[in-house]
Amino acid sequence: MHLQLQTFRESTQVPDAVIHTPHGEAQPPKSFPTGIVIGVTVPLVTIILALVAFWFSPWRRRWNRERILVDNPPRVVHNAPRVVDNVAPDSHPPNLALLTTSFPAVGLPAVVQATGNFSEANIIGKGGFSVIYKGELDGYGTVAVKRLKQDSLSEKIKGDYAREIVLMSRFTHANLVKLLCYCQENAECILVYEFMRNRSLNLYIFGEDSSLRSLLNWAQRVKIIRGIAVGLEWLHGEGVIHRDLKPGNILLNDTLEPKIADFGTAKTLIEDPTNQTLVQTAGYVAPEYAGEGTLTDKCDVYSFGVVLLEIVRGKRKKDEPAFLPQVWESWKQCEIGELLDPQVGEPEEAFSVLARCIHIGLHCVQHLPEQRPAMPDVVAMLTNTGTHLPMPSNPTANIGAGPRAQPISDGTPGPSRTL
Repeated sequence: MHLQLQTFRESTQVPDAVIHTPHGEAQPPKSFPTGIVIGVTVPLVTIILALVAFWFSPWRRRWNRERILVDNPPRVVHNAPRVVDNVAPDSHPPNLALLTTSFPAVGLPAVVQATGNFSEANIIGKGGFSVIYKGELDGYGTVAVKRLKQDSLSEKIKGDYAREIVLMSRFTHANLVKLLCYCQENAECILVYEFMRNRSLNLYIFGEDSSLRSLLNWAQRVKIIRGIAVGLEWLHGEGVIHRDLKPGNILLNDTLEPKIADFGTAKTLIEDPTNQTLVQTAGYVAPEYAGEGTLTDKCDVYSFGVVLLEIVRGKRKKDEPAFLPQVWESWKQCEIGELLDPQVGEPEEAFSVLARCIHIGLHCVQHLPEQRPAMPDVVAMLTNTGTHLPMPSNPTANIGAGPRAQPISDGTPGPSRTL
């Protein structure tokens, strides 16, 4: 019986490597098409690796920046709606040829109706160059209407107006104020923004109303600091330097989320980094920008560091010549509790977060731009407590602006400065 089973097993086995032809002749199996597979796979892998390399390369970032260069107009579409309509020949309108024609414009009668014929009762902010009104605009609801003063429409102001429309028409981010539409008609230059009910940050950290100052507890201040950092990081990723970051240009929405505003003086990173016409607010300008006119994204990092430390302290840097040295000494002596705004009180279990924020702020206000972190690194430091913090040096106080600088007072109106 054992012999029969063995014979059956042997008879039922099929050879693994023998193919029979119709004539019964055995032939060797066909070889696997290795050459074809390699010929297809190698180019495909090469293409994939090239795409990955491009995605993370500096050339892609440069290409991304060049997309929004405002000094090179996009292709002109013939017979498209004009960007500027019904402007009197003698009104010298700003050049908005760079603006995408799809961005909405609104007629002057609608703006007049929305603001009650620019009623003084609806004024929510004033400044040297504009008046800002609260209004109800059909299709948009409650809005903030910035109307440039006719007697202030210099070529520079008109250029800032055009620049703001060009930039803001392309930006959509949770931490940037949204420009809804504009009006340029009968010599009027008007910008319409989303309405920020809680107005600007400076009212909450510098204002005389103690109830507003105490409204921002430590947790809310940390949220605001992080929100500003995220918004600024996004701007730099799009190739834009804000150039005038300060508490007056940071608005708070209904939930106290920060939104960066006022892009009239913003610059693209691809422009000439040396700008002979400097427009900055005293106290927030980076040393290299005030002294030499050298503009890079690290200038915004410096301004952010000042804003961060002001949010912590509840004091303006420009009002205290020793602002940065005092912060440095208190941090070095581990006396950081003395730096916190008295209206906030002790952060209790979040004391380590306070120390970390001051550490990051000092790192951002380093005198040399190469010693300051980039905004993506700042965001990582603020959001991930495991991120390493480099040891800062003693910052050099930036006393005043350079001779070529044109300081702007906090009362100067932008879409955000007095809202």
